[in-house]
Amino acid sequence: MNTGAARDAAMLPTARTLVAGAAARFATAGIVSARLDAELLLGSVVGWTRAQLAARRDEKMLPAVAACFEDLVSRRERREPVAYILGRREFFGREFRVTPDVLIPRPETETVVEALLSRLSRNADVLDIGTGSGAIAVTVAAERPDVRVTATDTSPAALEIAAANAAAAGVSARVRFLKADLFPVVAGFRFDAIVSNPPYIAEGVDLPPQVANYEPHLALFGGRDGLGIIRRIFLGARSLLVPGGLLVMEIGEDQGEQVRELAFPAGYGSVEILPDLSGADRMIRCLWPGGNPEQEAAGG
Repeated sequence: MNTGAARDAAMLPTARTLVAGAAARFATAGIVSARLDAELLLGSVVGWTRAQLAARRDEKMLPAVAACFEDLVSRRERREPVAYILGRREFFGREFRVTPDVLIPRPETETVVEALLSRLSRNADVLDIGTGSGAIAVTVAAERPDVRVTATDTSPAALEIAAANAAAAGVSARVRFLKADLFPVVAGFRFDAIVSNPPYIAEGVDLPPQVANYEPHLALFGGRDGLGIIRRIFLGARSLLVPGGLLVMEIGEDQGEQVRELAFPAGYGSVEILPDLSGADRMIRCLWPGGNPEQEAAGG
């Protein structure tokens, strides 16, 4: 290598340098997960895991890599979510495709899936309302090979993404996706369980810019008090649940008692407000009367 080439190579940034610079910019922008985000973005450019990045942190990065990385860093600096930049998000140990057409799956929703699975009867038919990326529907089908899932959404773009995620998980044969405003029009059909992560944020609530400016508002806001869609689900689910059928919904951390007060007048029993891993109220689980709650709890 001639002197000029050696000098040029010496001036190339290392992976460590690029990550440190990006993390500093993210921290200045108020991004809490600054270093993690920087590592994920650089890893996506060079095709390395975080472990590989740590092991090869002193390797020189070519100008093309640095330029591509800079583009991603600029997007994140404007508070675009990492999941949208990468086009994917992990949920329940599986990778899901995501775009701005769908809500980004979150860890708290994993606890909703667990609350459903722990009480789901064998060979159940499940309805997932407002499926978005299909995270709940696909996960339930993947975790329970005996279960069939119907998933609805008003967005054709979201349904396309959800169908792709179902195909990637190998569950397309047991998950059907229907365009519908909450409930499918399936004459005479009943479900053993209905699950939903509905819009439950009240209008006018200030959200972080990475949420407010990028995620679909239709999947976030539930009307003036945040409970509009939840009310509709309580009422509409009654004609679709079998006797003793299970209803599980994600809710806001300050909505537990309000949602409980909606469930009983609507006719539901065995109403539970359950927490997420942080201890905050995160979901309601209840039964439509007429079945055997003890049998349901035992899974069949």
